[in-house]
Amino acid sequence: MNTILIGVSSGIAAFKALDVVRGLRKRGYRVVVLMTDSARKMVPEKDFEKASGNRVLSQLFPRNFNYKKVLKERKVEHIQLADEAAVLAILPATANIIANLAHGIAYDLVTTTALATRAPLLVFPSMNVNMWQNPATQENIRTLIRRGAIICEPDCGDLACGYIGKGRLPEPERIVEEIVKLAEKRKDLAGKRVIVTAGGTEESIDDVRVITNKSSGKMGIALAEECRKRGARVTLIRARTEVEPSVFMKDIRVRSAGEMLLALKKRVKEADYVFHAAAVSDYTVRKRTGKLNSKKKVKLMLRPTPKIIDKIKKWNKKAVLIGFKAEYGKKMAASARRLLLRSGADLIVANDISKHAFGKDSSEVSLVRKKGVTRLPILLKPKIAEAIVDSLVGAKAFAPANVSCIFQVYGRRGSSKRGSLGVGFTLDKGAIVRVKHSEKTKIVVNGKPWNFPTVMDVVRELSTFPLEVSIASELPFGCGFGMSGASALGTALAIGKLLRLKKSREELALVAHRSEVRNSTGLGDVAGQYTGGFMIRRRNGNPLAVERLPVSSRLVFFKAFGPIETRKVINSARKLRKINLAGAAAMARIGKKADLRSITEISKEFALSSGLLRDKRVKKLIGAIEKKGGKASMIMLGNAVFSTIPFKGCTKANIVEEAARAL
Repeated sequence: MNTILIGVSSGIAAFKALDVVRGLRKRGYRVVVLMTDSARKMVPEKDFEKASGNRVLSQLFPRNFNYKKVLKERKVEHIQLADEAAVLAILPATANIIANLAHGIAYDLVTTTALATRAPLLVFPSMNVNMWQNPATQENIRTLIRRGAIICEPDCGDLACGYIGKGRLPEPERIVEEIVKLAEKRKDLAGKRVIVTAGGTEESIDDVRVITNKSSGKMGIALAEECRKRGARVTLIRARTEVEPSVFMKDIRVRSAGEMLLALKKRVKEADYVFHAAAVSDYTVRKRTGKLNSKKKVKLMLRPTPKIIDKIKKWNKKAVLIGFKAEYGKKMAASARRLLLRSGADLIVANDISKHAFGKDSSEVSLVRKKGVTRLPILLKPKIAEAIVDSLVGAKAFAPANVSCIFQVYGRRGSSKRGSLGVGFTLDKGAIVRVKHSEKTKIVVNGKPWNFPTVMDVVRELSTFPLEVSIASELPFGCGFGMSGASALGTALAIGKLLRLKKSREELALVAHRSEVRNSTGLGDVAGQYTGGFMIRRRNGNPLAVERLPVSSRLVFFKAFGPIETRKVINSARKLRKINLAGAAAMARIGKKADLRSITEISKEFALSSGLLRDKRVKKLIGAIEKKGGKASMIMLGNAVFSTIPFKGCTKANIVEEAARAL
């Protein structure tokens, strides 16, 4: 489980950090909160402890500190946390803590941990508008960016001090998304060398005047920032831009098309990816010295500049090349395809400038490749950058494992209305799915090619492109952890993100549900993975509808001995009758208030009366756990055991309210 550290300083918006912590915990992260002394006066520590489920840390020297113990054990708590962290997020970040971070002043637990960690530092400034605009604050921000921190600029609006302006802490939902994105994607391009060109070049007419274009450089800089956040070593070669990068990278400034060509040629041989997003002048001018007389007519001789994009693959055949084509009207698609073929690019991002002018914060583009075109809706440019990089490295999704305790099956075999009733819970373990473009469609599970009809059906229903689906899971398939459903659902969500499909999360989940039903690889639905938590489903109908049970226990222990072929059970009318009768009796015993021990006991009785519990190893282990005072049952459907207490050879997991999601 990834650990996220949240450093809370004493901004008035500190209370918003509570919702951030809750949101991250629901996503399955271990969240540890660090607080400054002043922040503790604004929001009680106990509120954060309740939200995070962990003790809040605020003191460098806790009570009963003993240096001898530290020297003996060689363990310092905040150093251990710094080492474990996937991300350290400071929110709200006051002007004071930003200044201390910028100058390396470690005066409390938050700033000391920030110096000690190698995890990405994500800073969410929040303060009065004048404090934000103060040159000292802006210089401190630039210092942090140069050192590799990621700054999420504050929102504009009404401030707590009565002012209106820039300084608001973003809403918790957005903060959660930024943290999760950084935690999950920071290794996507780790070790890769990326060159991004950006901005509009200019050509001198005389010593005063230039010809140029309306490019703002926003798209190129958004791409550079996205690649940097994913772990790449980024070199930004830019001409005139209206914006500055918010993350640190090598930043090379050029002015003309010729300067950009030389800067790119010098560095491109070492690049793994080249994003040629700059709007390079199509023409250069024979420069006049001095200043032209503005009262006289002047004839300018325009000469075409070399097409830089046509040279990149000649300089480096192995580099993945992404070009950009701005075209007017209906010519866009054909023009982009010609550029793709002529330059040898792997992808062309095409923009119809008759609809979306240069310099705007949003745009509508098409991703053109040899196998087809993906049209994106109108998006902000950072979101377009994310979609472009996803299309190259793949889109990811996570779907949690789902343990079924009790079940009944309804609906005809093969019917899309088939599903199950019952009780189950999701774990903090599951399937991580990555989907990317490929020459042919293939499924890979834990690094090995896999014949996986359930997942293949999802691909066929959602994509006209050949895709490679890579599934990673530490849990075994066929042993009752719902890994088939998790894989199908994760695949649907990842394809939805990769291709930016105009389908809701529910629609994508129903695709996975239908695939499970057709292939009889699960209990008929993916409701558990779709919702997350400790759930009960009492009525048929919507195959995704469940209600959560307020079960307080969070730890569970399990061991798998081997698989059970689901279709041999749920496609047998005789076996199903017995299972459904036992399931109905078990469900009648579960009230609105339930605990893990009682549900586990009812689950074991269901497993016995339904005839599913036959494996001697499973029976023996359940008996041994009960002798020690615990409760245990069979995991449905697999020769596996889950228990309320630890036992020899077990694996520990947390029951979480984490639902499947695109990463």
